[in-house]
Amino acid sequence: MERTRSGALRWQDFPDYRQSYSVTEIFTRAGFDEGLSARLVTANGFYAGTLHVNSDNRRCPSDSDVAEINRLRFSVASLLEVTTRPGLVADFLAPGQPAWLIDRTGNYRVLRDDICQPETLDSDLLAAVAPIAGSERQFRWCDANGKWHLVRALPATPRHDSAVPTALVIAAPQPLPFGLTGRELEIVTLVAKGMTTQNISQTLSISPKTVGHHIEHALSKTNSPNRVALASLANQFGLLSSQHLS
Repeated sequence: MERTRSGALRWQDFPDYRQSYSVTEIFTRAGFDEGLSARLVTANGFYAGTLHVNSDNRRCPSDSDVAEINRLRFSVASLLEVTTRPGLVADFLAPGQPAWLIDRTGNYRVLRDDICQPETLDSDLLAAVAPIAGSERQFRWCDANGKWHLVRALPATPRHDSAVPTALVIAAPQPLPFGLTGRELEIVTLVAKGMTTQNISQTLSISPKTVGHHIEHALSKTNSPNRVALASLANQFGLLSSQHLS
């Protein structure tokens, strides 16, 4: 749908979709016999999510249903655009989950005063999210209490380039994946930035041999065949330390 800029599409619009795993093992077992998906895109092209509708009747959704959803999807997308509806996002945050609104100069405020205090946005985290522009970023951050978080920074849409805030930052408490240590995460981050072993050694003030050992451990833990694959995995899963992003 993204490639063809299509509107709402039903199962019947996808060749052989009824033989797919999703239909045979999930939807059919749940009693559904037809379905529809529609990309929710704002008028200026910002992707805000996907609407899925399933039916137990193969005649539904009808052609008129598809047409109605196509008429509504731009309006629904505008309501779901998180960077322009921070209050709506706040209602969906888990209890105690930190979130901030930030502008390009590094000024910020907490999304909900009852969740966290402004001082919890430390210098490493601030430096990692302040320059965000044009694309989503995710990485790992360790707070003052030693707890790791997966951080997502969602940028504002182009029509809000001059607006404040310019990004929404959400931090979800989450242990480091793949059994990585904090030091290994640092080194994976620097590998993802294209640094050589010698560069990493100088940056972290440790010996090249120690760097090599950490890289070997990270490759083994993530089942990555080489440094290129490790760097790709790091960007895919946000295995990037806030300390070394800026």
